[in-house]
Amino acid sequence: MLQKMSAEDRAAFDKGWDAAWTQHTELWTTNTEKAVADAKAGGATFAEVDEAAYAAALKPLQDEFLTTDAQKKLLANIQAAK
Repeated sequence: MLQKMSAEDRAAFDKGWDAAWTQHTELWTTNTEKAVADAKAGGATFAEVDEAAYAAALKPLQDEFLTTDAQKKLLANIQAAK
């Protein structure tokens, strides 16, 4: 669908998409911070995650369930984006 747009329409779409993404990110951050503050005010506690231990625990599942090159590439891309 995007490939069929005129250059002018595509530019307008991209501009709108960028604005929407920026607004989404700002709203997500603001609302997440409020939710955490509200949860803490209500007595909730949060624990830091040991990312290395978590990754090690997931490795056997990844080996079992990621069987195609496309799945493995997707995981690699996700990990590279961190």
